[in-house]
Amino acid sequence: MANAPKSDELEEARTRLESALSSMAQGVASSRDALDMAAIVASNQAASAVRVEALEKENLTLHEQIAAFALQPDPVAPASSDEYITALEAEKAQLVKENQELAQGHAVLLAEKVGIREDLDKTIAELEGMMAEA
Repeated sequence: MANAPKSDELEEARTRLESALSSMAQGVASSRDALDMAAIVASNQAASAVRVEALEKENLTLHEQIAAFALQPDPVAPASSDEYITALEAEKAQLVKENQELAQGHAVLLAEKVGIREDLDKTIAELEGMMAEA
């Protein structure tokens, strides 16, 4: 019976050892998961940093282009206000002329559409007459 208490103590020690090993294994697994997640987060942060840097570079380029454009003189600005008024009047006359041409073209197309519609209605009436006779 002296072996029984020793055996119980050994069994308890083995149980504690297995419990400790199981706990350690779970801790290692948790640590690995955390490490994997940290690697993913670090990768995402690095990719985001690269994208942010590229966007900042593009933004700077756009600002430089805007500044360069703003500093350019107006290529069509006339030397005097009389020349400017004359240029605007010429542009207006050209636009009025183009508008009239478009209106005439539109009227021609509408007349053509009406003619086609009349021809179509006439053809439909003839076909209906043929169908009625048959």
